Amino acid sequence: MFEVANLQAGQKILVHAAPGGVGHIAVQLAKWKGAYVAGTASKRNLEFIRCLGAHEAFDYSSGQFETALRDFDVVLDAVGGGISDRSYGVLKRGGILVSISGGGNAEKAREYGVRQASMLVRPDRDQLDFMARSTS
Repeated sequence: MFEVANLQAGQKILVHAAPGGVGHIAVQLAKWKGAYVAGTASKRNLEFIRCLGAHEAFDYSSGQFETALRDFDVVLDAVGGGISDRSYGVLKRGGILVSISGGGNAEKAREYGVRQASMLVRPDRDQLDFMARSTS
């Protein structure tokens, strides 16, 4: 979110699988950074992601997120499959889809005027030290 997408305070981020292993950390870090955070989850996990700091929680079983959510600077996709392809439409022009599940479609990114990146989680001691100092 920070290195690849350069998420900043005041920006909007959508975290897919927000209550999951990566998602629940992403929601908290994005909120800590000062971003507006939305997350997708099952109905039973909506309150959980709100408690983590999400401003908006979308129940993916109630409909398609791409018809209800708009104008995000960043989408963090921890699901993959068709979720990545459906996520391009919720991004602002110039926004970025970051997939940690190998998703991404360069042609769709060009079509929507957005960027895309795939990455794996990489521990970084300096970043972890910085976060620990910031929350003390």
